[in-house]
Amino acid sequence: MLNLRNYKIGTRLIMTTVGALALMITFVAIALFSLNSVGEKVDHIANNNMKEMELAVDMRMRNLLIGRRIRSAIIYDEIEKQQEEQKKVGIELSAYMEAEKQIALTVHSSEEKETFAKTVVAREQAEVAVALMFKRIKEGNRPDIEKHFANDFRVKMQTWFDSVGAYIKLQKESNQR
Repeated sequence: MLNLRNYKIGTRLIMTTVGALALMITFVAIALFSLNSVGEKVDHIANNNMKEMELAVDMRMRNLLIGRRIRSAIIYDEIEKQQEEQKKVGIELSAYMEAEKQIALTVHSSEEKETFAKTVVAREQAEVAVALMFKRIKEGNRPDIEKHFANDFRVKMQTWFDSVGAYIKLQKESNQR
């Protein structure tokens, strides 16, 4: 066993200094490794999750704009304004689809895939309701338009909106981990 009392004072001082220095180097190495790990997590959140979050929020905004455009088309009596709103809906839907494509490329976990798949299904159902709504607007049958709006269109648009909201919530939870 090492007995420090047998060594001269200078040797003991050097040994304790070297020991303290070794401990400091170990602590610095652990701290640098931990900082690198934290840096990677922050980089992942900033580069991946935040972009997905921005796209998902944009998708949700597009959903709201599409609903607003449909309601405007219902209110208008002029065919030109109704057609203009229909074109705007097409533009909003195209922008939505572009964001959806970008997110589809970044979905990784099974939970993300499942939630995203629900969003796609809800969007497809809402697209059918939108097309049918414009068909009914073109026909001009007011009671039929109102019935479709209340019983089908509004429900499918809300389901679509909620499914995008569920994806956003999942992204927020992922950022907190």
